[in-house]
Amino acid sequence: RCIYVMPRRVEDRKLPVDDQSENQRKSSRTLNQKHKTKSSYAFDQYQLQQQREAQVGVSKDSAGSPRQVNHQKPSQQGLIRSSSSLLALNSWPERAAEQNSVAVQSPENGTHHVVESATCDTAPHKWERVLWKRQPYSDNYTDATFLRELVVNASVPTRHYWAVVLDSAAITQQMSVVVAAVAVPSHLLNGSLPAQVVLVACAVLLLTGYAVCALLGGHILGGSLAHGVRQCSLLVGGVFFLSPLLHTLTRTVSADTIIALTVLLLLGHLVLHDYNFVNSVTDRLSGTLSLGAAVFAAVLLSSLMASELDVFAQVLFSLEAFLLSPFARHYIRGASTTAHIVTTLLLLAGALVLLAPLSTPLAALFVGAVICVTFLCPLWLVSIHKFKAQINGPWDEAVPHIPREVMLAAAAGPVAAAGAK
Repeated sequence: RCIYVMPRRVEDRKLPVDDQSENQRKSSRTLNQKHKTKSSYAFDQYQLQQQREAQVGVSKDSAGSPRQVNHQKPSQQGLIRSSSSLLALNSWPERAAEQNSVAVQSPENGTHHVVESATCDTAPHKWERVLWKRQPYSDNYTDATFLRELVVNASVPTRHYWAVVLDSAAITQQMSVVVAAVAVPSHLLNGSLPAQVVLVACAVLLLTGYAVCALLGGHILGGSLAHGVRQCSLLVGGVFFLSPLLHTLTRTVSADTIIALTVLLLLGHLVLHDYNFVNSVTDRLSGTLSLGAAVFAAVLLSSLMASELDVFAQVLFSLEAFLLSPFARHYIRGASTTAHIVTTLLLLAGALVLLAPLSTPLAALFVGAVICVTFLCPLWLVSIHKFKAQINGPWDEAVPHIPREVMLAAAAGPVAAAGAK
């Protein structure tokens, strides 16, 4: 228990006479009497403690060198801020410390010293990081060990320039696919590319894609050869029978509006595309919104075609480019890095061959965009990576880390069990 002593003059404690009621006067008299009784008791205890200390000091010095004992009066020893007075007051009985204030009157100058007592633990309560226990700390309290577990950039990978360039090849591939999907309808509309040639190219690309998925991926799209053939038949037949409807779907819409909407939809497709799937980071294609935007853009462009056969060729080519090519490129990336680079170069060359006859400035702009995305943006990313500061500590939420092998085994378990049955 700690006792704090504060001086207060008698003049500061005078009671008003005129504007007080009788009850207030009685309570004031009772309080003064209590203060006098407590002050005399506290002062007597203080003098008794001083005498005991003086006797102990003399007895200890009798066997050795003489010791000077201070026999000054209590008022002269500094009752308020003296360490000896605090030591004496600390040995008072429990009832003297339980009171909020005790008035001690000095016999020298009539000054009243109000002793205000407050209980405080000499060893403060240790803070614990628990919610079920009530503690004498605020809700946002943090102790000295709060920042000891601070970790900076614990899970941030190190960026290497050529590794980032290799990962950006997926963006280059998708940009080439978008350019080809826009250039083919332009050639069909101009008459420079017959629809039969586009259909033959679609057949070759479809067979090549299924072969790549079967050889590199280990399975055929659709689960089996029969299911794959049925899905191809449904895709080709559905597009063929919907061609008359698609040809007249947006006839009342102006060509400028169609072109503007197509540009916006294809830009959204590039932004929202699932590049992690193409880079074999994930095993499931999740870009539903980007795929919908690309298909919608292809449907808008089909209404500008001159014949239904051109509509059929253009929509079929767009569906293969946006829907089936990501799976083939996914397996190529997982099988070989060299094959991934060769595929990127082939797609880039095909896009340039289709775009250059239409507009040379657009072809030059496309090449500049590819250089910026493939080489300059990775360089910028690597240069600013040193300024990254990811802070982790005990305040983070617990995130379970499940190895990829365990997740793949859990996903393949029900399939294997079904095959065994």
